[in-house]
Amino acid sequence: MKRILLLVLAFTAAIGSLSAQNYIVVNSEKVFKSIDEYNKALDTLDQLAKSYQQQVDLKFEEVEALYNNYKAQEMSLSASSRQARQNLILTREEEASKFQEEIFGQDGTLMKKRIELIQPIQKRVFDAIANYAAQNGYELVLDAASNPTLLYNSEKIDHTQALVLGSSSLFAQKLGRINLEEIITLMPEYKEMMTNMEAYSKDLRDNLETIQVELNTKYNDFQKNKATYSEVTRQLKEKELTDLQNRLQEFYQSAQEDLQKKEKELTDPIVAKAQEAVKKVAQKGAYVAVFNTTIPSMVYYDEAAMTDLSTEVKAELGIQ
Repeated sequence: MKRILLLVLAFTAAIGSLSAQNYIVVNSEKVFKSIDEYNKALDTLDQLAKSYQQQVDLKFEEVEALYNNYKAQEMSLSASSRQARQNLILTREEEASKFQEEIFGQDGTLMKKRIELIQPIQKRVFDAIANYAAQNGYELVLDAASNPTLLYNSEKIDHTQALVLGSSSLFAQKLGRINLEEIITLMPEYKEMMTNMEAYSKDLRDNLETIQVELNTKYNDFQKNKATYSEVTRQLKEKELTDLQNRLQEFYQSAQEDLQKKEKELTDPIVAKAQEAVKKVAQKGAYVAVFNTTIPSMVYYDEAAMTDLSTEVKAELGIQ
């Protein structure tokens, strides 16, 4: 009781010193509950907790079954058998307790999952409250959800509803940006692809050059000897040159198409892997959208309004 009175006095003194200042009250719990992402996270945690509890219950039920079986047979067991059974029961009980602690303990699996899901939302909510206060000139924000000294507050200074109504804009605008082309060029798969493309391109160039050399040789020979050709021979030579010229053009067009197909064949898996890494980073960080700054359609963007995800995506891909 004395501690509560001291808290009340301390709170009263603090408010008294702020009488000439601007302050508001916000119920953070109501703000959190207005956010779908938060409610979904709680549902996920609840389902996990139920699943984990079933696993824990099974382990303790096993211990209980061992104990009941031991008590039923205790009188017929030798001393060494009783000791062995007791040791087994104790071991299984310790294992069950350890498993329970690993799941539900302060540093357990469930707590880590809670931090993973809830902490990013909490940060965004508290940042949004701070931004709201700063934008509207308020110097102090009191949280009605976790303030034992706040015995009463007027609705006039309660701004919870304003934040709840603005939650769709406050908490759905976490945007990221990345230069995807730059990321791709750093991937080892890209360097391997470039090596393969160079080899493939060289083969096509060599074949093209072979046809070109053949055409040049036959054309020069035709120009040199055409005066000696009969009309029939000249026509045959001209047709041969025309066919060879057409063959060269067709091969060139085919080579261009083959080169594009090969590039797409080798590039698509690399791009898909990079995009998947971006997706994982975005989902983990609760980003609603990630923009590729390589695309020319990004005529303008405010760098400060978008988080650069390059470092996280590189880490996801295992590149520097």
